[in-house]
Amino acid sequence: MAFKKQIDLDLTQVQALAVQPCALPEALYLRCFENKDEQALLNFYRQNADIPFFGITPEFKGNDVALQHERMAKFIDYYKVAFEKQAAFHYGLFEKTQGVEKLVGRLGLTPRYKIITLKAQQASESVRELETVDIVVFIDQSAPFSYGKKGYTKAAVYGLLNDAYQNGHEKVDAVIHKQNTRSIRFFKGLGFDFPPQKRTIINVQGRGRYYDVNLQNFHTAHGSVPEILSRLDGLRKNPMNKVAGDKKRTGAKTFLPRNNQRG
Repeated sequence: MAFKKQIDLDLTQVQALAVQPCALPEALYLRCFENKDEQALLNFYRQNADIPFFGITPEFKGNDVALQHERMAKFIDYYKVAFEKQAAFHYGLFEKTQGVEKLVGRLGLTPRYKIITLKAQQASESVRELETVDIVVFIDQSAPFSYGKKGYTKAAVYGLLNDAYQNGHEKVDAVIHKQNTRSIRFFKGLGFDFPPQKRTIINVQGRGRYYDVNLQNFHTAHGSVPEILSRLDGLRKNPMNKVAGDKKRTGAKTFLPRNNQRG
């Protein structure tokens, strides 16, 4: 199998995962970024530039518009090529209302052995590499009404990890800024473990270069893809457990969507 360029999300699942009742859009989906999305993506980064997020770089807090456009164009081109090579899978989360698309988030998966290496080691020696993907979840927090409370985030993670599971990825890691308490609660609510930090620096290959990331300011959390899918399925079926950060475990082990062949 291969990752899909667009993952349509089930609106009934979105509604079931919402913390409080809300109007549903006509459609909600994850779609690979295209060149036409540059302005929308740029606006999204500007609006959320102060959120302590792993992917925010300093230029989006400044006024250099030309540099910001350059970064967005390179970002889109990089992930278009990465998707074609099946090396990274990054999407915009779009809602459509009255035929108009709106970018409300960015989610992505990167197989560990494709992009991240331990310092002074080869990628093939990295821990948990073969079945592990690194996940990015970045939802618009500038809006007056939280998209997380609408069930968008959980439904999008479900759709994304479902595709990952179908493609043979059973482990998922997240790098979360320690000041981003909202994301910490969200990932704990999904069942991610937050063990003591065992490394302080990773090398990331991005946009044609390597750069060091100091993990002293970040948590590295670990999750099981099938367990997260089962938990989200349980949250959908049991509204009493839908509050983000709830540490209860549903006990559901019914999620078995993947066929035996790996893409």
